[in-house]
Amino acid sequence: MKTNILTNNPYWDQWINTGNGETLSFLYGVLAIAGILTTIAAAATTFAIKKVPMREFMHSIYIMIPAALVGGSLFGKLGTNIVWYRVFFFWEPGLSIFASLLFGSFAGYLWFSRVKYRHNISIWVYADAIIPHMFLGQAIGRWGNLFNHELLGKPIDIEKYQWLPNFIWQRLFYFYDSASGAPVDALVYRQPLFLYESFATLTAWIIIVFLVPLLFKLISKKPWKLDPLAFPTRAKPLPIDAIKVLPNYFEVIYNRKKTTKQSDMINKELLFLSKSNIWKKAYYAYEVDETVAQQFQQEINQHRENRLKALKRYNDGKAKLVESIATKQDKVTKQKLNKTEFKKFKNIAKSEFKRNFATEKRDKSLWRNLWTTDSSKLTQANNPYQLTILRIGAKTGLYVTIYGIIRSVLDSFRTPFELPLKNAPISNHVVLGLAIILGLLLFSFAQFIAPNKWREERWLYEKSY
Repeated sequence: MKTNILTNNPYWDQWINTGNGETLSFLYGVLAIAGILTTIAAAATTFAIKKVPMREFMHSIYIMIPAALVGGSLFGKLGTNIVWYRVFFFWEPGLSIFASLLFGSFAGYLWFSRVKYRHNISIWVYADAIIPHMFLGQAIGRWGNLFNHELLGKPIDIEKYQWLPNFIWQRLFYFYDSASGAPVDALVYRQPLFLYESFATLTAWIIIVFLVPLLFKLISKKPWKLDPLAFPTRAKPLPIDAIKVLPNYFEVIYNRKKTTKQSDMINKELLFLSKSNIWKKAYYAYEVDETVAQQFQQEINQHRENRLKALKRYNDGKAKLVESIATKQDKVTKQKLNKTEFKKFKNIAKSEFKRNFATEKRDKSLWRNLWTTDSSKLTQANNPYQLTILRIGAKTGLYVTIYGIIRSVLDSFRTPFELPLKNAPISNHVVLGLAIILGLLLFSFAQFIAPNKWREERWLYEKSY
């Protein structure tokens, strides 16, 4: 049986006889485009659900996708034996998904950093609406590597992979040596890393988009238990006049449930909220009293103004110091003051300046001002029931972390030349390790630090503030 498997392969036979072993290689580009379009569709759906204007997102497509394709092709083909200008041919084999994500994300960051002020929408709103769905696009696009005979691992015993459909296992070999680019002279089956990554990224997409938000709702306090009159459930519906009204900036839809009182046989309509609408009423649609929000925003603005005032006082004091030293220097030039007295005056003046403006020097620091900014009151006011919320930006951090883990595992099965950092396995794993750490830091920053530091009134985060 093993002999038949090793010798009877239609794609290998066609390669040996004609020099063209794959007739479906065009599916590489088709599936890559399908992955991109799926990512765009999923992101657009997220924008629609969150009621975020899509104009900037649609414009970003013309920036991010070319940057991702060209950057991925350039990085993936460097070091290969091809004509230099073909490194820009992204439709040909050799596209680095890692570089594509990096270049595309950087281009998106530049674009959304510029346009975020048009609608006062945090850049992390755009990131969380787009980046997690890249996993879905990757899960589809990776199948293109099957028809291009790419992203394969170390040699395997193909008998152990006979559970795979013929159209998969019969393609698990290279036509060309990945390091030299020379045609291979023997049929060697390899691990289907593209298949592993496809299923891993699909699983990661489900985890980030569906399971993680559900987990936060499971561990959070339950609004219907904290305030039953504000959040009637199907099990405990209420008449409309008994429901506690909360200030919401968009309408929350109630469901109707009819019941009959046995005592007086009067039909009475009862209302209840679905779990989704309960969370909307309790948090996502909750609108803080404008006076309260402005008060907390004023405190944030005052903190910023204090730094600017300290900076002005410090600069004014420094200007006077420079002016007084220049005046004394002029007297030295005119021989009205000797150099010893001038040096003594200069040292005393500088010491007095440092002593008198020590507070201003501390308070004018931009970094100190950023880290001492406190928006916790505004954040708490927007979350009156103190629910455990998945904050904006956290999904992006999880994407970076999980993809770093996926690549760290899969790259251990690749040859050194096929790594993103060619022939540098240690450096490659160090970079991936740093990516995992960066993702964890980003998640922690977005989830626990940013909401209490840098939130502003009239901006959209995971909800409108």
